[in-house]
Amino acid sequence: SRSEKTAKQQELLDLEALASSISSRLATLNREFQPAEDLSLPALQRWWEKLTAAEQTYEAALNGTLKSLKKVELYIKLFNNRANKLEEWLDTKEEWLASQLEVVKAARTKGPLPSLPPSQSEPAHVRTSARAESTPVAASAPAADTPEVEPPKAESLKAEPPKAEPPKAEPPKA
Repeated sequence: SRSEKTAKQQELLDLEALASSISSRLATLNREFQPAEDLSLPALQRWWEKLTAAEQTYEAALNGTLKSLKKVELYIKLFNNRANKLEEWLDTKEEWLASQLEVVKAARTKGPLPSLPPSQSEPAHVRTSARAESTPVAASAPAADTPEVEPPKAESLKAEPPKAEPPKAEPPKA
């Protein structure tokens, strides 16, 4: 951490000051001190630079891993969100299919469906055309070139399934 690094830097500065102090005291006595090669100031500097480089490499790798984990976390949230939307859509579809199955079973066991008010059983275009046919018209016979149109069957007048579409997968933004 940062506090450890500051303490290590201070320790290095203290060692350099101590080496300088020893050298100056020995110089006043006309003596010289040469520490072992691995304990000399240049060797300590090299070790310090290696340690700093290793720390920077480790920190970069750690930051890269953290970035990757955050990206994975984002993908998990996106996946869960889309999975929840898909589950909701499937539940809605399942409910609609179950209600349609009940209607079909009821139609098979009871025969024809009970008549519903025009607002529920017939689409709007059928209701308006039925009213138009019930009003008196000058020519009551159909024209020879127009075929007779059969009224729609009860099965075709059932409610349409919900128009909900399954969620579309979009690539996440990086």
